[in-house]
Amino acid sequence: MSPILVVDQENAQEFNSSSFEGPEKLLELWFSAPFNPGSLNGNTKFGLKNVSRDLWDDMLSRAQCKVLSVVSSNEVDAYLLSESSMFVFPHKIILKTCGTTTLLASLPRLLEIASSVGFTHPLRTFYSRKNFLYPERQLAPHTSWNDEVRYLQLFFPKGSSYVVGPTNKNHWYLFSDVADESDLFESSLDPEDETLEVLMTNMSPERSLQFYAPSLDVVHQSKGEDYMKPQNSDQPLLSTGHILGTYMAELSGVKELCSTKDGKSVLDAFQFEPIGFSSNMIYKDRYATIHVTPQDHCSYASFETNVSKTQFGRSTMETIEKAVKTFGAGNFSLTLFQAKGSAHEKQLYEKLKHFESYKREEFIVYDFPGYELVFASFSSV
Repeated sequence: MSPILVVDQENAQEFNSSSFEGPEKLLELWFSAPFNPGSLNGNTKFGLKNVSRDLWDDMLSRAQCKVLSVVSSNEVDAYLLSESSMFVFPHKIILKTCGTTTLLASLPRLLEIASSVGFTHPLRTFYSRKNFLYPERQLAPHTSWNDEVRYLQLFFPKGSSYVVGPTNKNHWYLFSDVADESDLFESSLDPEDETLEVLMTNMSPERSLQFYAPSLDVVHQSKGEDYMKPQNSDQPLLSTGHILGTYMAELSGVKELCSTKDGKSVLDAFQFEPIGFSSNMIYKDRYATIHVTPQDHCSYASFETNVSKTQFGRSTMETIEKAVKTFGAGNFSLTLFQAKGSAHEKQLYEKLKHFESYKREEFIVYDFPGYELVFASFSSV
């Protein structure tokens, strides 16, 4: 099935505005091992992918965000939100929200929805975030990390809490709960399975300006009238934010950063007016997502992906370098979840000790069932 784009015109117009708190809250729930596509007999609406849009809208309303557009493939539905993104697979869900959204307030409804399609409880739960720029503005249950942990333990009483990095500098929080049954599907995990997140602050003025919205006239003069029309006659009309987003993704290097080696990845991008940018990319069962808040006093960009080195056609280190260069990061931290025994892990760890033009502040490795977590932070020199 070719990827399908659905644009929510009403929400896309309503959320053409700036945001302020860039660092996102990130929740990932695994309810089973990945499904073998061959076992589904061509059924692309299975498990969580069979949940209706109305139910997801209801759940997202509790997190105080809305859907701008959706791009779908056989393996994943990628929702571009008014505040970040959601990725729905048959067996797992990833929800990422920024600003003063109340992501964890949506958790009870999310678990109810999962139960309605046969998933009684998550086998793996991960909740994480960078330290906030404006913690005093957050709403319950996000008023502090301790409050978030107390709330999560109402649902996952055996979960563990981690603070990674120095608390007086850039640091990262993680709550993890892994059920005993999750051991049953470790053997089915892709040996190239890894999730990279690069969190960047102090963007260069030159790069920041690339995420201030141009006018449609500028796009028309640069690209022509056909650029502002859907590629296929059966696709919906693009909103202003999506037209500008597609243009800015090309101009800023975001499209190149997210594109797979074979050129078959699909990008859904949105430029907020007057400032701010979000995009999702999907490729088979892989994704990449980018969110940018370009204001000088609180500039922030995030890049997250589980696309493999083989699919990108470049090493993990090259992807990190490309992300940092694309956004002109003055400081950045990264997290990398990767399958244990990865052939390149030691080589990558060694390379991360010497990142050109940056000083490494922290480098920490955590051991989890089936995975290793790497956290590293850097500042420009």
